[in-house]
Amino acid sequence: MYACYAKSQERGTVNMIKVSFIQTDIVWNDPQTNVKQFETFIRQAAASGSRLVVLPEMFTTGFSFLTGEQAKEAASKGIELLERLALELDVTLAGSLPELVDESPRPYNTLYVVDRTGIVGKYRKMHLFTFGGEPESYQAGDQPLTLSVAGLRVSFAICYDLRFAMYFHERASVTDLFVVVANWPKARQLHWDVLLQTRAIENQAYVLGVNRIGKGGSLEYTGGSSIIAPTGERLVEAEANDGVFSAEIDAELVEKQRSHFPVLSDRRPLEVYR
Repeated sequence: MYACYAKSQERGTVNMIKVSFIQTDIVWNDPQTNVKQFETFIRQAAASGSRLVVLPEMFTTGFSFLTGEQAKEAASKGIELLERLALELDVTLAGSLPELVDESPRPYNTLYVVDRTGIVGKYRKMHLFTFGGEPESYQAGDQPLTLSVAGLRVSFAICYDLRFAMYFHERASVTDLFVVVANWPKARQLHWDVLLQTRAIENQAYVLGVNRIGKGGSLEYTGGSSIIAPTGERLVEAEANDGVFSAEIDAELVEKQRSHFPVLSDRRPLEVYR
């Protein structure tokens, strides 16, 4: 069993690291078709020199709340893809899938991080989307995940987690890049855009947010995936386009921004705010 929280929080020897995300449509509950299309995009991203490639939430099915054998199939096809290509292409891959544990009928919504050695970390979505019925079919995780990826300190979150600033505040001091994978619908697109930028500004860290496009179930998705600098500048904006999008991440910029404008060091202990 893999720990959901990794203690590798020290920044390695880092220069500029290229990271990518894949924004595309996800065919509703069709793992085989989705795996094929994501393989093409992953190969494209790796060929461009990306060290970390991020896929959307529930990338084999869409946000459909599969359980039981269907959830197992969706997960197994996704994990096989991530493990095979991470080994072949020597790249770190991240994406969310249903995870059934022990005898529980309710899966976790789990973000898997995989490199050439296999699964190196798992993050189970901590905040479930009650408005959309997620807690009725899935269970919540209770541990954060921060990993070193090519020397870059990366913390992971899933969709609705983005609304809960405390998670990001608590991880900020050990994070250069926050990764948020999502299926965030068109109806609340403004919230996605604003919250991604806010999390970057208030935590003085890079934020990579990857959403999907197209239709899934009864919902429409218009993307808006982006990579945002610690200053709040949008480095990449996918808008509603399909494909691979990339940016260079500079961990030294995080350190410089925090030294020059020391917001994090001015935060008070949680008890002060109660």
